[in-house]
Amino acid sequence: MSKQLHPGKAALNGLLSALLAQREFTGARKILEGEKGFFKATSSDFDGAKCLAHLGKEFYFERNSIKCHASCGLTHSAIDAVLQATQGASLAPEDVKSVSVSVYQGCLDLLMNIESTTPYLAKFNLPFCVALALRFGHADVADFTPERIQDPEMIRLISKIQIQSDPDLSAVYPRKWPARGGNRHAFGRALDGGHRIPEGRSRKPPERIRSAWKVQVAHPGADYGRLGGRALPTGHGVGKFTRCVDASDPMRPEKAAD
Repeated sequence: MSKQLHPGKAALNGLLSALLAQREFTGARKILEGEKGFFKATSSDFDGAKCLAHLGKEFYFERNSIKCHASCGLTHSAIDAVLQATQGASLAPEDVKSVSVSVYQGCLDLLMNIESTTPYLAKFNLPFCVALALRFGHADVADFTPERIQDPEMIRLISKIQIQSDPDLSAVYPRKWPARGGNRHAFGRALDGGHRIPEGRSRKPPERIRSAWKVQVAHPGADYGRLGGRALPTGHGVGKFTRCVDASDPMRPEKAAD
């Protein structure tokens, strides 16, 4: 469960640091470069000047990717390819004759033998994630449940999905994380799609990022909608977070500050 802890703990650390600085909390002034600082504690060959290179000009948080699906990032191109093929429409098992998804070999090396026995492991199971995209048109936080894992319709869809490595796609990894997906309708129609970079790894308009953020921080169990048209109205979420007194639920109306 450690992966779920990492981003929350990082956010906690950042917020705590800002609150401490606001209250003039002090600490070691040379925590990095001092005689007993981090540099000397961890390396005998370091260049402290690199910490100041491009200071104020280059911001590494801008390189962060946004997860538009609540699963392992390696599954995202396949999910995106399926959604592109179906245009987000929900397909029942009887609507689908077969599904073929081609990915790069690195994706299979890491995910191929993972079974969706728990909601957490299901996030790393490529056929399960593809089946979610086919059946529901999304792979959101609320989709990864024991009920979905045991859903007979999901099991039927998964049995129709074939995943294989494609040499052409493997050749461009890791510069790109590509996938191609296609499914054949029971009545003969073919639907195909492809994605070379997962949605959240490419630079997207701010509204796309705001929508992803709104879904990820939504209060557990609440139905705040999903990406692609049913996200929260603009004006809630990120814009109000900086003025939100109770950070446990940023979606609630802001309160007057003390």
